[in-house]
Amino acid sequence: MNNIINKIIEDLKNNIDKKDVQYFYFGHSYSLSIDVLNKGVIEVIPRTTEISSVTTGTIDESVNTIEIILLKSFKTEAYINASRESASDYLTRVIDGRNADGSLKTNSIRYILRNNMRDYGTIQRNMSIEYDSKDSDYEGAVSAKITLIQEEQNNQPLS
Repeated sequence: MNNIINKIIEDLKNNIDKKDVQYFYFGHSYSLSIDVLNKGVIEVIPRTTEISSVTTGTIDESVNTIEIILLKSFKTEAYINASRESASDYLTRVIDGRNADGSLKTNSIRYILRNNMRDYGTIQRNMSIEYDSKDSDYEGAVSAKITLIQEEQNNQPLS
């Protein structure tokens, strides 16, 4: 899973607009400054790995659960300029942004993940998005969570 998360972070860094997200973390960041939160944060967090033996002593199947959390502070925005993009607009645009024809924007998190899944060497069983995830304890910050469930098979000869 370590390799997959590093690839996900690299793909997100290379494709998400720098105006939307500037900080990327492997795992949960436990202390963020308001300056960091103002610039947008993505945390890619390993949650679980379920392992089953497909062929004893030869092939293992792993089912990984990975969470991607998008965080941003909107505390000052609410007081400075009410006509600016709302927190919900930001979360839905960055995660699941759509073009006028309904297709995913190429810099949306969903598009980036789906477009690069083969490079991760996994089968994506499921992706769910929770837009008001309450994963932030920071005052004025909003968060959304993507949960990925991925399957991979590896040769694991045991001696």
